[in-house]
Amino acid sequence: MPAAQRSENIIPLVICFDLFTPPIIETEDVNRTLNGCWSDSKKFRDRVGALHPGHEQVAPYAHHIRIMLYSPEDPVDNLKVFCRIAELRPPITGVSIEATRQEFFTSRKLAWVQTWLKSLSSNWPVAFQIEALLRNGVANTTELKDLRPKIEELIRRDQPVAARIMRFFVIKAASRPPGQPFQKCFELVIQNKLGNVRPEAPAGRFYCHHVTVTPTRLIFEGPNIMQSNRVIRKYEGYEDNFIRVDFRDEDRLQYRWDREVDGAKFVRHRVGRILKQGLDIAGRHFEFLAYSQSALREHAVWFVSSFQHTTGRVDAQTIRDSLGDFSGCITSPSKYAARMAVSQLQFPQAFCLISF
Repeated sequence: MPAAQRSENIIPLVICFDLFTPPIIETEDVNRTLNGCWSDSKKFRDRVGALHPGHEQVAPYAHHIRIMLYSPEDPVDNLKVFCRIAELRPPITGVSIEATRQEFFTSRKLAWVQTWLKSLSSNWPVAFQIEALLRNGVANTTELKDLRPKIEELIRRDQPVAARIMRFFVIKAASRPPGQPFQKCFELVIQNKLGNVRPEAPAGRFYCHHVTVTPTRLIFEGPNIMQSNRVIRKYEGYEDNFIRVDFRDEDRLQYRWDREVDGAKFVRHRVGRILKQGLDIAGRHFEFLAYSQSALREHAVWFVSSFQHTTGRVDAQTIRDSLGDFSGCITSPSKYAARMAVSQLQFPQAFCLISF
């Protein structure tokens, strides 16, 4: 049988990996200068967040892997051996999976979501929960589009508690039973009015939104109760303009890599770019504000979105300027932190600048 005819009759074999966390992706030059052998401990591998620019657009929202095999015999046998060695469940063979192009995360659909979120600027806590559905892998753009009329009706009807209800919906939708339609889950949450059960924050604390930055995605959480501080109390009523951001690996642990990986390069690219350029969260732009001494070891920092206050326009720089003049030790982050902590005794988590 001619090769062309054989290729038409062969059904390609596909391996689908259903992952709990996104995979670790590294690049390596094919022609690398060696000092003698491959174990010369040179940092010849780089940590990256995507395989290519096209994958970079989809990676924050979908981290399943689909591999098409052109020579299916040996790879499948080897995969079974590797799964047995790693003590993983062996692959299920003979399953027919229909793959179609849905275009859930095209540039056009993602732009539509961002336009909708910006239109909800006066209800930013609700917009945060909407983007949490997308960022946390709970819903896709088509499901959000179908649910938009009901969400906007919720805002018009129950605006004071709409954000609380949406917060509970994010939790319920992520753990809904298999087969339960997305809109059915939303209707059940509305019927039960679960958003009314959230208690008020106790004295000295406030509800803070939280974003975790990983190599491939953003994970939205909260708002959760956190200890307040002097800056937050000064701008009472504008707590939603302050968010907590931490930098973690895909499994929510601190960054780690082999000694052959150039970790410093990755940190400069992924973490440094966000600290310098800021983050766009639910239609608002947030810029780096400061870090606290107690949270620095957890790689957690504060970001702020500028707002108009009775005292004037407030942004990250105006807040730092209001804490005092520490220009004499600005080049020494540790000394800067200590001086600020002493001068702000009423500030439980003294803000400090990052030299990056």
